[in-house]
Amino acid sequence: ESIRRLTAEGAAAFAAADWPRARRAFQALLRLDPNNSRVLANLGTVAFQENDYKEAILHLEHALRGDPGLVRTWETLGMTYHRDGQNLLAVSCLTRAAALEPREPRIHNELAVVLLGLGWTRGAEQSLHTAVELDPEYAEAHYNLALMYLARDSPSPELARRHYLQAVALGVPKDPELERNLEEAKVEVYQQPD
Repeated sequence: ESIRRLTAEGAAAFAAADWPRARRAFQALLRLDPNNSRVLANLGTVAFQENDYKEAILHLEHALRGDPGLVRTWETLGMTYHRDGQNLLAVSCLTRAAALEPREPRIHNELAVVLLGLGWTRGAEQSLHTAVELDPEYAEAHYNLALMYLARDSPSPELARRHYLQAVALGVPKDPELERNLEEAKVEVYQQPD
């Protein structure tokens, strides 16, 4: 009964982004079952949301030792490592997540962000292309492709414009700085009516 109540409380708090309440529920559950991988993963995700990356890493790694098939946990651990400045470990975790769930565009987008941060533009570009192939309406991936095309050593402003327009059409707010960069590259940001 306690486990059922705490699980429901933790899930409700998690859904409401009430991280302190979720933390209390998951910690209580962990006292009842100290090696429960799902509870550890949830506790690690709460710590990630609270920007406590050291604690998040501790719980997420423990969860994965118990159940290495938890795709979202690999993904969260990868992003935690990224935010903690450990980008090579982030690449490793996100690559593992992508191998376990190759049709999840969000993972490919996150991997691209980390790869781009490392200066590995080829891999980043491939990951972003995979993300938009899997979900052509993935606005964030289109936006990231626009940024990447402008940041290349040999920029591709026309490709940047195309992906930026797609991102805006899908709901990404207009980015005045990116628009200025496109204008400087002599690319019209908005299509002229016929």
